[in-house]
Amino acid sequence: MSAYLINRDGQELGSFESSQIQEGLKTGYFLATDLAWREGMANWQALPAILETATAPKASAISTPISAPVRQPTEIKKPGSINPYAAPTANTQASGGSGVVPQDVINELLGTKPWVRFLSVLMWIGCSVFLLFVVANLFLSVWGGSSLIKAGSAGAGMAFMIGSTIGYGLMALLVVYPTLKLSKYASNIGSLADSRSFADMTAALREQRRFWKFYGILMIIYLSFFVLFILLMFAGIGIGSMSR
Repeated sequence: MSAYLINRDGQELGSFESSQIQEGLKTGYFLATDLAWREGMANWQALPAILETATAPKASAISTPISAPVRQPTEIKKPGSINPYAAPTANTQASGGSGVVPQDVINELLGTKPWVRFLSVLMWIGCSVFLLFVVANLFLSVWGGSSLIKAGSAGAGMAFMIGSTIGYGLMALLVVYPTLKLSKYASNIGSLADSRSFADMTAALREQRRFWKFYGILMIIYLSFFVLFILLMFAGIGIGSMSR
């Protein structure tokens, strides 16, 4: 039995057997409005009609003149690169607003949502704590400056205040961006569960990519400072041994 060429909104999805079409309709991989065609059919037909035809009792064959060519329906043109007799292929072209994400893929992504929410909440709390430290240091630097001056340690105290404020501010900035990415990822996964669209899945994976890219760049920076520290340490040891 030849395979059927599946089309959705003018986009070719590949060639599939009737058993694969039936399974795809059950899982949501195919839509009832998708069209199918194969050699010998006069027009494209919706997938439910294809299954009814495939399971219906076959009538006695009627011979046709050899000279009568089998014509492809004119409503939708089949690209020359698509072979309806080729092995079935996965739906790798469906993207954007067309297509339905298989339910097993959605279930796997939904399994990450509660953990992502949990981590994002903890990270938001950590960011808030860092910002509170920044505000507290600013308050102490303004209202406690006179006490430091009276104690005779104004220079050291102000230097500590400024350094710790900058440090807490940097830590807050380093937490805000990845936390925002995790929160958007979880929200997009929730939207994907409702819409089952490739657009929402792409948006969720985009936020996840940005999250890991940020920490990848951060790790490169940390490693660069570590290597620099090691080189400076060995350089200092070398200079010390030469001076003896």
